[in-house]
Amino acid sequence: MKLSSFLILANRYGKNPQLLAPLIDEQYTVVITNPPFGEQLKIKASDSRAAGFTIARAAAMSGINNYVDLEIGLIFLERAWRLLRLGGRVGIVLPETYFFSHRYRWLTEWLKERLELRGMLNIPMEAFQEFCRAKTNFYIFEKIGLGIQPAVTDLNQGYGEDKNFQEDK
Repeated sequence: MKLSSFLILANRYGKNPQLLAPLIDEQYTVVITNPPFGEQLKIKASDSRAAGFTIARAAAMSGINNYVDLEIGLIFLERAWRLLRLGGRVGIVLPETYFFSHRYRWLTEWLKERLELRGMLNIPMEAFQEFCRAKTNFYIFEKIGLGIQPAVTDLNQGYGEDKNFQEDK
């Protein structure tokens, strides 16, 4: 399911709070996930912008309004971070390329104020051999910092505009 379709469904089912309860940010102390990954499994930049995924903006490395198509595993990482309470932990299976390749040099900066690495377990290459040959690890991160902050956007483009904002006098 595309992220934009998911967001539409979430909005549609917003009338039934019990269906959205599991999706509320900062409600969990532990999140464990093994996201699908591969070169073809990417979330479009437009979907990341619509959902406010800061990790896709960080990957662009060029301004606050630029987003890039990004691997779904990295989007899962941000979604797990959003779901966690401060001090919560995420366990996630990711390709080690994200942490050792120059192509992902921006990731360390994105993680710096959000998640701290607490452990890493080696997953043998044979574990996913039938499906892919990517070298993966199980990473354990702890949520640090101030929690979720609103995304900074250029109001001239109409993103993030607060129609109810009243300036203090």
